Amino acid sequence: MIAINLLNWREKRKIIQNNRFFFMIGVVTAACAALIFVIDMFINGQISELQANVAYLTGEISSVQKKIEQIKDLETQKDLLLARRDVVEKLQSSRSFEVKLFDNLSRVVPGGVVLTEMVRKENQLSMTGTADNNAAVSALMKNVARLRWVKDAKLTELKNADEKKDAVKTDAAKKTNARAAAENSKVEFKLEITMDPEGGVVTK
Repeated sequence: MIAINLLNWREKRKIIQNNRFFFMIGVVTAACAALIFVIDMFINGQISELQANVAYLTGEISSVQKKIEQIKDLETQKDLLLARRDVVEKLQSSRSFEVKLFDNLSRVVPGGVVLTEMVRKENQLSMTGTADNNAAVSALMKNVARLRWVKDAKLTELKNADEKKDAVKTDAAKKTNARAAAENSKVEFKLEITMDPEGGVVTK
């Protein structure tokens, strides 16, 4: 006896194909979702790592900036200390130079010369005095020029100390004593000296 299949085989095949299609769509959707989840986790991990690195670098930059500020403060303090040291050294040098100045002058002022005034302004020294004659002033100039701390010495004023007394004398008396007065009369002088405090003592 022959068996006859009365079911529509085309409909059954279509149902099977539809079921396979939807299954594949589900599998692909699940795979895509899993892939997206993995990618999202990876990206979030990278972002977190970058944020941690940025935070670390920010902290290190802040620390370096603080150290730079401390270094600047130290440099400022160093400059102040160096400036104070220079002032102290200059004061000490100036103090020792004052002693050297008077010691040297006591040795270079020749006999017959009297210093009546000394004025110092920084590296300028002005000396005023009297001398028995012009030769004594000339000797003083030569001796001063031998001092190492003297850069320049100029005689800015030289006059007869007896001019006022001579003014009341007669013309005849003036002519008679003119040569003697020129050779033996006392003179007043003013000497301007430019100094170098770093110089040494009197040279021989």
